[in-house]
Amino acid sequence: MAKSFECTVVTPNASLVSGQVVYANVPAWDGQIGFLPGRAPILARLGKGDIRLDFADTTKGQGGTSTYHVEGGFLKMADNKLVILAEKASAAD
Repeated sequence: MAKSFECTVVTPNASLVSGQVVYANVPAWDGQIGFLPGRAPILARLGKGDIRLDFADTTKGQGGTSTYHVEGGFLKMADNKLVILAEKASAAD
């Protein structure tokens, strides 16, 4: 089983995140969803709230946690890739 998965966060205007994460917590329209490597495929509508991304350690450096605020959009998890298409998103840090 993989120890991390690819995560991308994009808006109509910009790409905010593209990297390997070990955990993601995302606000869906009906509650929070947690993602780990190997999760079953899902397509869901985003809600309003904060995304927490725990980045994997890579050759570029140690991981860490980042938070982003999103408002609306959709997410798709399939083949160990999480794509978050947000209507609005910004770094919460």
